Amino acid sequence: MSNRPIQCRITLRGRVAPHWSRWLGELQLSYRADGEDGTVTDLDGTLADQSALQSVLNRIWKLNLTVLEVRTVADASSEGEPAATGG
Repeated sequence: MSNRPIQCRITLRGRVAPHWSRWLGELQLSYRADGEDGTVTDLDGTLADQSALQSVLNRIWKLNLTVLEVRTVADASSEGEPAATGG
C-alpha cells in the first residue's frame, strides 16, 4: 500500500445527503445529472494514503451506496485529471 497522498474522485449513484460528508472524510460532495442513472454524487479531494481511501470505500459500503467509478492520482501534487482505476 502506498503511504503517499491520493487525489481522488468517487462517483456514487444518486444524491448523497450533505450531512454524510463528515463521515466520508475530507471529500467534498457535488452533484450532477447523468443521462443514464439520473443524479450522481461526486466525492472529490485528497486523502492521506491508500488506507484512508479504503476507509472511505468501507464507509460507502456500510451506507449501502452504489459506487459507479473511482478515479485516483497516486501523488496528490500531480497535475491534470485523475487517472481511471475502475468503475
